Amino acid sequence: MAIESHLATAADAMSLRVRGLTRRYSASGSSWRKRVAVLAADDVIFEIPGGTTLALVGSSGSGKSTVARCVVRLEKPDAGEIWVGDTNIAQLGPGALAPFRTRIQMIFQDPATSMNSRMSAAEIIEEPLLIQRRGDRGQRRRRVAQLMEEVHLPSTALDRRALEFSGGQRQRIAIARALSLEPKLLVLDEAFTGLDFSTQKQVATLLLELQKAHALTYLLISHDLNLVARVAEWVAVMAGGKIVEQGPTPQIISRPVHKETRALLAAAQQLQSKRAAAQGASR
Repeated sequence: MAIESHLATAADAMSLRVRGLTRRYSASGSSWRKRVAVLAADDVIFEIPGGTTLALVGSSGSGKSTVARCVVRLEKPDAGEIWVGDTNIAQLGPGALAPFRTRIQMIFQDPATSMNSRMSAAEIIEEPLLIQRRGDRGQRRRRVAQLMEEVHLPSTALDRRALEFSGGQRQRIAIARALSLEPKLLVLDEAFTGLDFSTQKQVATLLLELQKAHALTYLLISHDLNLVARVAEWVAVMAGGKIVEQGPTPQIISRPVHKETRALLAAAQQLQSKRAAAQGASR
């Protein structure tokens, strides 16, 4: 099969609607051998219009990463609906789910652990194309070179091993790999964590460029409202497995209602102050 690549239009964008998403885990109880059900996601509801970004934010343990894993169907929800365009993928079996594996891709927090460090950049980006049997060797090589250019990495770096790149460059390789199959929805699970502030800004700018070029829809999982304000049109705040507040980003940031939102904003302001102080000290 030949590899086709094109710039998408707004009409190509795909919406995501989550309705009543629930995911339980079994955990150890207070007594020996006792198991209790823990609600990691409890009746979660949100919607992302095609071609836009919703940030699902919350502190550690709030349930946001569980929602992300359910959306990409790395985990099967216990209840609820996940509408990708016109299809509810929440309870689809492996066969029916297969076509959606190329339309939905996930970018993880630590690119170093999500790729084989002994593989070259070209091999990492090409891997999904090989699995999906896309194109011949020459076509795949040209596609990989195109993707490297799109994420602003030099084509001369194609054959360098992953461990030779910086953290920010490895995240760009992870983005290129995710884009290789031309998905419609990207789930970014703390994809900026571990990067320095300057690199975070560069990667955020890149993702906005790619979103516009390919009409991508983003679900951004984060705890950093400074970053969210830069890239997301919508915010949903999670606490204890539930969404406790959601709306347009400017509204959530300027007029927070829930205590969890106010705590996240206070943490973001404190982080911003530390960054400003560090920049001042380095001058």
